[in-house]
Amino acid sequence: MENYDFIKEKIINLINNPDVKISFKSCIIIYGKPGIGKTYTIDKICSELELKVVKFTLNNCPTSDNFEDLLYKSITIKNNFLELVSNKIEKKIIIIDNYEILLSVDRTINNTLYNILNNKKFKNISIVCICSNDLLKKIGNIKKKCSIYDFKTPTPEYIYEILRKKYNYTKEKELKEIIKKSHNNIEQCFFLIENRNNMKLNKIDSIDKTLSIEYLYGNNYNREKVSKILYSESWLIPLRFHENLVIELKNRKTTMIQKNKLYKKFIYDICLYDLLMNNNCINGGIDIICSYVAFLSELGKKKNYESNLDNFTKLLSYLSLQKKYVKKSYLFNENFFQIGNYHINSLNINLYS
Repeated sequence: MENYDFIKEKIINLINNPDVKISFKSCIIIYGKPGIGKTYTIDKICSELELKVVKFTLNNCPTSDNFEDLLYKSITIKNNFLELVSNKIEKKIIIIDNYEILLSVDRTINNTLYNILNNKKFKNISIVCICSNDLLKKIGNIKKKCSIYDFKTPTPEYIYEILRKKYNYTKEKELKEIIKKSHNNIEQCFFLIENRNNMKLNKIDSIDKTLSIEYLYGNNYNREKVSKILYSESWLIPLRFHENLVIELKNRKTTMIQKNKLYKKFIYDICLYDLLMNNNCINGGIDIICSYVAFLSELGKKKNYESNLDNFTKLLSYLSLQKKYVKKSYLFNENFFQIGNYHINSLNINLYS
């Protein structure tokens, strides 16, 4: 309960801030490992405090202009007709979830938020920014100005209480086994419980980082092991596989034409993967990534090259600067979630020059 009580106190202080204008006191930054319950906890607190939550996501503010416009509307537009008639102002709070996703598409959003807080031109409104450990190191001075909180990984006992209330029809033994498999990852617990009838998910076990490298980037393809790895982090690992794919292809024994064809097809298919995942077609999405791990395993590695999960390319960061061209590439209205706006423009880029 340490996370819950501390963050609740912080949010209460935020919404009771007497300042008229928005400032660095209006914003707190909560960071931590993915999937440990940051968003779940904050949503629960806001519900308990009966706050009007305005979520900032990739769908409604993909650029800094959209970000500033949505912030202005959140402050100035009244929530409903009753509020307008009664002139009673409902307390609002802005939740910026998955901040790293927003910045992967438009880095200037971070500067926009900093300037808004620093210039104090808008009316005061409470802001909670949720991000990963890695992003905290990259957001500059804003983390020195705003209050920050390290969201600790919850204990198995605390996760069990959450799961028991949400899934009271599930046996205690099964819940504890799922918590152990997930390594105290609440998001993964939800996923495993809701898909526990899937035989593949029931076989998930612990695979360390060294073996993950070997199974994902080695030349001995093992579909069962690859599936286990992908199901363990069904969003994060495919994203990392994408980031590593360019440097992996660069160091494989094949022609440049073959490399470009494989990568071009991968871009199309990972967009399909994203749509499948957002429509809860988990198996289909995972199968797409499994097939590309198989393709990669057929290409021999160059001499003395060793794969490393930490050697991510700068591809996604580069493509985020190309957002003007990305928008012109869309021919439909679907909103991609975590894959987002940075794939399609890469189709005609020479990745290996």
